[in-house]
Amino acid sequence: MAKQSVPLEIRWSRALPAGEVPVRLSVTRDRAGRYFVSVLVEERIAALPVVFVPGTREPKAVGVDVGLASLVILDDGTKFDHPRLLKRYAEKLARLQRELHTEGAGVEESAEGSGEDRAAVRPDQ
Repeated sequence: MAKQSVPLEIRWSRALPAGEVPVRLSVTRDRAGRYFVSVLVEERIAALPVVFVPGTREPKAVGVDVGLASLVILDDGTKFDHPRLLKRYAEKLARLQRELHTEGAGVEESAEGSGEDRAAVRPDQ
């Protein structure tokens, strides 16, 4: 901000990576007159070490399927559930299960299911 005569009061949401220099800065203003600065930093990340299959020099690999119902499913069938979806729908699922349980109890006592009504309707007697 080249035209500023006084320093800006800045509240950082998180610290910049140590030793990295910003590549691009974007300044935006919302309708309330607040300014926001987005900082793009190019960071060099070291590669992870290669993991080998036990007893061999063959690199170990795993297939990963990213989904909605389960966050991640590995090729061996291991599932990692989505924590936000579980939390969001836990109460709804409990309520629906309670409703289903109470609906199932009254089905056996309906008028169509009683033996007396069926006997009275039969024309062969």
